[in-house]
Amino acid sequence: MRKTVRKNKQVKRELALLEKEKEEIEAITKVSKTVEHKQQPINSNWNSTKEKIKNKNNAYQKKKEAKLKLKSPTPYTSTKVIEERKPYIKDFNQLCLEHNIIPPNDDNLVSPTQKEIDNLNESSKFFSIDCKIIEIEGSKGTLGKVCISNQNGQIVYEKIVKPMDKVVDFRTKFTGLTRDKVQREGTDFLQVQKEVEKILRHKILVGHDLVQDLKNLKLAHKKKLLRDATQFTKFFNPETKSEDSLKSIAKRELNFSPDNWDPSGKRDTIINVILYKQNHKEWETFINNKFYGQSNTINDVKN
Repeated sequence: MRKTVRKNKQVKRELALLEKEKEEIEAITKVSKTVEHKQQPINSNWNSTKEKIKNKNNAYQKKKEAKLKLKSPTPYTSTKVIEERKPYIKDFNQLCLEHNIIPPNDDNLVSPTQKEIDNLNESSKFFSIDCKIIEIEGSKGTLGKVCISNQNGQIVYEKIVKPMDKVVDFRTKFTGLTRDKVQREGTDFLQVQKEVEKILRHKILVGHDLVQDLKNLKLAHKKKLLRDATQFTKFFNPETKSEDSLKSIAKRELNFSPDNWDPSGKRDTIINVILYKQNHKEWETFINNKFYGQSNTINDVKN
């Protein structure tokens, strides 16, 4: 009897141990399954999204580094930025001398003799022109003054014009002309027209808004010979991508910005000469691509 009781107790203990081991095994199995579940492959859509986010972050970081590189005063700062920080040229005479041009005398008109006019055409490979326009009846414009420079920046012709119609406004602020000045120093329109045509005949003509100048001169000129700053894309306003004023072009391209932009035909004519010579190769390529579809220049202009 005692042996049976003892044996039963031993069996119970063994069963308890077995039950405990079973519970431990079950617990280990449960933990193992949880770990395996966590290590299962992530959904492919999430991987794709994660890769896109990573690429965007990389692109943002590169842009940020590029901006910091531009802002920082390092050796990578471009030459153009450094040049733009130079003080503007205020004196027109200084601008002329920097480009090997003798500064003109603004006080006197340049009226060549008929013999000199006959020889002017062959004396230069191109000419620059500036016209001052006054207002006549009917809100129309007409020629008030014309100024011409040769390839060396020398003023070879400058005359005030007596209009054939009644003047309503001399536009003194923009032309520098008054009724008294026109009556005292003016030359008949038809004579000026004839002389200008003789000087410019078959030559490259440089200027700003040449269409209007020729219209008021009542002259025709071959389009392929016109070098109009308002049509040259390099001189377009950087913001509007359209034609710009001569004042703005001179400021950007020549670093010339006087405190007072007075109505000087001689200054404007010479500025056109400097702009053309400074951008000659690129300008001629632009013209030849436009009219001929090639980059060979029509004429070679010596600086």
